[in-house]
Amino acid sequence: LAYRRGLSLQALGDTAAARDSFERALGLKPDLAGAWGALGLLEARAGRYAEARHALERAASLVPNAFGYRYNLGLVTEQTGDYPAALAAYRRAVEIGGPSAEVNRARERIAALSTTTRTP
Repeated sequence: LAYRRGLSLQALGDTAAARDSFERALGLKPDLAGAWGALGLLEARAGRYAEARHALERAASLVPNAFGYRYNLGLVTEQTGDYPAALAAYRRAVEIGGPSAEVNRARERIAALSTTTRTP
């Protein structure tokens, strides 16, 4: 219930109350991947990329084959400047597959970061 309340509050723009609800949900059920993912996006939108990365890593560890968690993990990891980890997240997202537009964006980020980091 706290997780769903958090989603509603987030949709209404009450990010502080949404964060509280997600954290309450995770206190009750620490393996709730959806709450970790939602918290990660909330933190990313606030520019708290280290916190976002932690939450999205947790979500991705709970649901290893979820495209969205991996793709969003790539986005926030890239923002922290950890390009090798961002590349790994994007590559895993492409392997998993998802909506074609998002997979194409992941491929674009891989191409851009591969040039920047000069990794195979």
